[in-house]
Amino acid sequence: RPVALEAIATADPAKATAQQQAEVSRALVLALSDTDPFIRANALRALANWAQPQAIPALIRALNDRQMPVRWAAIDALGARRDPRGLKPVVRHLGSGRETKAAANALGFFGRAMPGLEPYLTPLLASKHAHVQLEVIKLLGEFGTARSLPTLTQMQSAAKGDLAKAVNEALAAIRRRGK
Repeated sequence: RPVALEAIATADPAKATAQQQAEVSRALVLALSDTDPFIRANALRALANWAQPQAIPALIRALNDRQMPVRWAAIDALGARRDPRGLKPVVRHLGSGRETKAAANALGFFGRAMPGLEPYLTPLLASKHAHVQLEVIKLLGEFGTARSLPTLTQMQSAAKGDLAKAVNEALAAIRRRGK
């Protein structure tokens, strides 16, 4: 099974018919209920390429898996698919303080595909987790607009170390873009 999942994960869905794509997506969703976390994670990696719209709720549910590699793969798959239904769950996951790098990376994919991340991200600046704040500041530096300036400016006076550096860089990037 692991070898088959790896082959599917690296195969090009564009070379399959629409019916084959749907069948592969359904089979991969079924694999998410396997007891082996590596099978679940590999199925999610394959779903990053093969997921049909009906599979997105299963990807979202996988964010709550007990195993970190499975959650990480779910985050990556949601970022790769860029389905709007996955945005809020990935933001919530970032806010949880778990797998923050993966969640921030996925949100980067969302941000490049869908403008308007700021309203979802700015509440996380109040997180008790400095590593969450740091990732949010970096994302705002990449996608933020003038709407983020007051909040980031307010943070600037209290931020220390890496947070202070990230806030300054985000403010400069937003001002350079003139948005």
